[in-house]
Amino acid sequence: MHSDASGPAPLRPSVGHHCTHVISKRKKIIIGSLGFILLIFIAVLFVFGGRERTVVGDYRLEQWEDFQTYYLHKRGHDDSAEGGSFIGGITLQIGWNKRYIVAERHSFYRGDPDGWMVIDVKTGNMAGPFTESEFRARPDSQGIQIYGAAEAWKKL
Repeated sequence: MHSDASGPAPLRPSVGHHCTHVISKRKKIIIGSLGFILLIFIAVLFVFGGRERTVVGDYRLEQWEDFQTYYLHKRGHDDSAEGGSFIGGITLQIGWNKRYIVAERHSFYRGDPDGWMVIDVKTGNMAGPFTESEFRARPDSQGIQIYGAAEAWKKL
């Protein structure tokens, strides 16, 4: 037998050990890539405004998950008693200036009439619903540009 004073020869890493190291490296790359994609997705949401956009003051327009339904909310106001929208319905059309928000709603509660709601942004008071002719006759509706909800969403 041949004996060496330095001890036994070092063992080569086994093939299984090498594969485990490669798999672990691949996992790191995949996890890192997924994390990066998630960060990009979150950044895109912030850039494009998320699901709610400020109309004026404390009032926000929300775009629902179907991208076709819109709700008006007031910051700090629990609108669950109104069915999930400050105006008690789906926002069909909306317009605003510094003082007023006007919105045509489709009422959640079919016993309540559809129509135009007028919100005084300064006082927080809301009036309505008004028929189209009643709404057009009101002084607070004069001079306000009206948009379909989807068009308003793009402008906000």
